[in-house]
Amino acid sequence: MVVDTGATRHICSERKMFSTYEANDQGEPLFMGNSSTSKIHGQGKIVLKMTSGKEVTLNNVLHVPKIQKNLVSGSLLSKNGFKSVFEYDKFVFTKNGMYVGKWYLTDGLFKMNVMTIVHKVNNNKVSSAYMLESSDLWHGRLGHVNYDKLLQLINMEPIPEFHIDFHNKCETCVEAKLTRSSFQSIERST
Repeated sequence: MVVDTGATRHICSERKMFSTYEANDQGEPLFMGNSSTSKIHGQGKIVLKMTSGKEVTLNNVLHVPKIQKNLVSGSLLSKNGFKSVFEYDKFVFTKNGMYVGKWYLTDGLFKMNVMTIVHKVNNNKVSSAYMLESSDLWHGRLGHVNYDKLLQLINMEPIPEFHIDFHNKCETCVEAKLTRSSFQSIERST
C-alpha cells in the first residue's frame, strides 16, 4: 500500500485483499491524475494489520484491477482523525495521540509495512492484506546487518522473503564507516 496525499479515495487492485466486497456491475470509470480512466469493479473494506499490532480498517475502498499501486488516501486518513507527519524517510501516522504505524520511503514512494490477516471462509484461507517488506526495513530492524546475513535469514525462514538490492547503500552504515586521519606520532623523552 502506498500513501497518496493527492488521492481522493482508497484504491486497491487485488480482490483477495477485501474482507467485505460489493461488486459494481455498471463499471463506472475512475479518473486518474494523468487524465486516464480505469474501470471500477467494486468496493469494500480492507483490514490492515500494522507491525505495531494495531489494525486499520479502510472503508469504501475501490477495486480497480488495472491500477499498478494500491493507494491509501492521505486526505481520507486526515478526515477520519489520523495525524500524518513526514519525518526524515518515514511517514508516521497517529490517532488521538496514539502511534498507529509508519510508511517507509522506498523508490520515491511512501510504502506501508503491513502483515497478512487471514480470514477463514468455508475452511479455506483467504488473505485480506499482504506483507510489504524491503531490504532497507529489515537491515535497519536487525541492527544494520550485512545483506548477506539477511539472505541467510530469508533462506532459514525466520523472516519473510523479499528482494534484496545489493547495490543500495545505507546512509547510516556509510556514515558509521567513515574514518579519520590517524594522529601524528609524538616522541616523548624521559
